[in-house]
Amino acid sequence: GASIVHCPNTNLKTDDGILDLSRLPKSVPVGLGTDGLMTSGTLDIRSEARSAQKYCNRSGKYPLGSQKLLDLLTLNGARALGMEDRIGSIEPGKYADFIFIRHKHGVISKKAVISPETEIYGVMIDGRMRLWKGKLIGRKIKEKNVLRNFEKLSRHALQGLLS
Repeated sequence: GASIVHCPNTNLKTDDGILDLSRLPKSVPVGLGTDGLMTSGTLDIRSEARSAQKYCNRSGKYPLGSQKLLDLLTLNGARALGMEDRIGSIEPGKYADFIFIRHKHGVISKKAVISPETEIYGVMIDGRMRLWKGKLIGRKIKEKNVLRNFEKLSRHALQGLLS
């Protein structure tokens, strides 16, 4: 079946508005995503989450609470990708991919994950710490290699779209 990935910053930039999640059938998996720098101006998923919540709640028609937003970012996103058996929640047998966040002022709340007052403090991928306190860690991870691979994959993806 079909899935939807909601990219609110792109929708706002192209003046398409915000997706009314309440009008979608419950059977359609919906995740939150970024469209890319050309259309949304950011690859920051937390910025997308802030925009989704801000504009959904501002309209008053279809409020987006913290739990629903977290679901869009995690398990519902995994469902939209068809990968809910491997990612999207923390449970035995699934990849342990998650971020550690730290609020700059020590405040803990449900909205901490999307707050601009928080920073990504650590990243765990497949159960291994890969970033801690802003530094890449692990076996021979070099920032220039990460950036080079990202650029290579981006070019490959773009060529696939254009051909």
